[in-house]
Amino acid sequence: MKYKLALLLSLFIFLFISCIENKVLSEKKYKTGFKVYHSNPVIKPGDKGQWDAGALGSMSVLKVGDVFHMYYEAWGVRSKKEWDAEEYESLQIGHATSKDGIQWTKDPQNPVLPRGAEGEWDRTGTWDPFVIYEDGFYKMWYGGGGGDEPCDWAYAVSKDGTNFEKKGKLSDIGHVEDCHIVHEQDSGMYYMYYWDRRHEPMGLFCVTSTTETGFDFDKAINIKISGEKYPEMYKFTHVLKDQDGWHMFYADFERPHCPDSFTRYATSTDGIHWQARNKKLLEGHDAEILNVADDLYMIYYGPRNHFDAKDCNIRLVIYNGRLRDLIPSAPAMQWNKGHGTDNGDHVHYGMQTSDGGYIMTGQTSESRRDFSDMLVVKTDAQGNLQWQKIIGTSGQTDHGNFVTEVSNGFLVAGALYDHGGQRRALVKLDSKGKIVWKKSYPANGNGSIRGIDITGSGGIVATGYIGSGERGYQFICDDGQGSILKTDADGNMQWEKTLSSAPHGMRVEEVAVGYAIAANVWINENGKDHQDVCLILTDNKGNETFSKSYGGDGDDQVFDFAVTNDGGYIFGGHSRSPSYGTVNWDFLLLKVDSDKKEQWYKTFGQPRGYNAKYIHDESYGVKQTPDGGYIVAGGTGDEYRYSEAGHPKGRSDLWWAYAVKTDTNGNLMWEGLYGSLEGNNAGEYINLTSDGGYIIFTDSDTAGVMGENNFGLMKIMPDHIQSND
Repeated sequence: MKYKLALLLSLFIFLFISCIENKVLSEKKYKTGFKVYHSNPVIKPGDKGQWDAGALGSMSVLKVGDVFHMYYEAWGVRSKKEWDAEEYESLQIGHATSKDGIQWTKDPQNPVLPRGAEGEWDRTGTWDPFVIYEDGFYKMWYGGGGGDEPCDWAYAVSKDGTNFEKKGKLSDIGHVEDCHIVHEQDSGMYYMYYWDRRHEPMGLFCVTSTTETGFDFDKAINIKISGEKYPEMYKFTHVLKDQDGWHMFYADFERPHCPDSFTRYATSTDGIHWQARNKKLLEGHDAEILNVADDLYMIYYGPRNHFDAKDCNIRLVIYNGRLRDLIPSAPAMQWNKGHGTDNGDHVHYGMQTSDGGYIMTGQTSESRRDFSDMLVVKTDAQGNLQWQKIIGTSGQTDHGNFVTEVSNGFLVAGALYDHGGQRRALVKLDSKGKIVWKKSYPANGNGSIRGIDITGSGGIVATGYIGSGERGYQFICDDGQGSILKTDADGNMQWEKTLSSAPHGMRVEEVAVGYAIAANVWINENGKDHQDVCLILTDNKGNETFSKSYGGDGDDQVFDFAVTNDGGYIFGGHSRSPSYGTVNWDFLLLKVDSDKKEQWYKTFGQPRGYNAKYIHDESYGVKQTPDGGYIVAGGTGDEYRYSEAGHPKGRSDLWWAYAVKTDTNGNLMWEGLYGSLEGNNAGEYINLTSDGGYIIFTDSDTAGVMGENNFGLMKIMPDHIQSND
């Protein structure tokens, strides 16, 4: 304990004085909090003619007692050539020690692990050392061979850290690099992470053993880091495990010398399945991290554009914080505004407009009765009201479901009273909210338009339902008939068709050969009726050419949908399928590929950790993000007599806007809760903003100065995650 305090004090004094003198810490600070040691490098190649005169790299750092030890590979000769067998055969392993991890002294007996003698398997080089200290021994795993000869893993031990005894080869692979070992204390297993050049660009592998030397490389597992862009190469893997789980530091690799490399960060719960978390920690590669005290880390790395290059040296950055803090948190809310009436309003859709402001639509109650009018609200870029428009007939159930920007104004879709019933409707507004035209499309029963798309020819395609016995806004119409219709730019009907596959079309997008529609359907499996999401494709006249349902063994519902940039489809909604691991409604994100096959599904929920049996996590909006991932949003809370407290975000029956960001494979990157402890703010839709952030539309009890249940809009800042892809 005294040594830890002394080390912390010495580092603090060292860094403080250095900052004042502007000699040690660079003015450049990465957003991750790493401080670059300005007097880098901490270890340089030797002078001309010495055994380590060419270049340094592949370091392994540990602390034994009061002494820091660094093991590294060194080139005796290195030119500007990318490949030279003789230069590779000058590789040997060196050792240096330090009292503070900053000022290093090279071992006078270097190289401590020289290449083998003529005729020995490692006569052409020793390199890529990794060392741990346990049981009174320095245990080294290293690479041997190379140049024009096969290269493999081997093992050596030392009592003093300088004089090593080689114990022999561990593998017969012939093409390995970048060894890193984790001895997992709970299981006693040794995990070896390494690179196998035979499988490039997917060359990262992990193999385990109960002993230091018992690795069966035929059972090695190929590691893929979810969220990275293959077939690019990601290597220089350094792994550690702490109370927060498994952590990997690695870099993107490009020959000849990693000119644009960044050290990256990934996490895992089991050491095998990894998720990229931060793609721009620091410039450089081969980062080896050492925890020197509580939440204090020293990271040694090689400079970018110097991998295996002449004069490559070893550098240092210092990080103070927990490693889990490198995982980007949910972006903050910039502002929260509310608009509407005193009668109670519900928003269903919204978007950013070309002037930087926002437009949204939904419904407002008529004196808080069962009747409603269509409500459209337009704000400026800061969410301040510019105008709002109420459209409808007194004593009826008019509502807006969708709004988009068109030439010289906006197009609102939903339902209006006409011809004695609730009819599908389109309304064109100018930029000030004045009605330009209003069209309804009568059919049997009550109807509504749920989603529209502006076609390449400037027309309008719309989906929804007709033939329902129910009036008013319906989350899902089960007793109607799905509908698709096409109009010109002025809303004049060109054709319409019913959907035989579904009772209610939710979203529609134009595709290359027609239209893609998302819908909900009832199916019967094993004598049980339940809901699935459904993909319907039509030709350019609305005739169905394909339909297929997707989901688990319980109810799965879609409320938003998009054609993805790979030609597939993403469905956003919620699920209570036991086969999906849900207990009550959870967010559902379901991906279908371009061949119409289910690719993957993900569920998310219980962000406050309350009893899943009573919590509703209801998703109503999904968008693909510029990085190829997805943002999905909705509300989280409970609607039961159950109530539980204990979370900083309030009781279980307080509703919050809930947003989830994933990578392109649906893996969680962050999740965030937005709202107020003063009242409900349930998320109803999300859209992207021009600054890289998000806008969440809510049913809010707290935003604005009106009564409860108003249109809320929350501006969310851009993601914190760093990416150089």
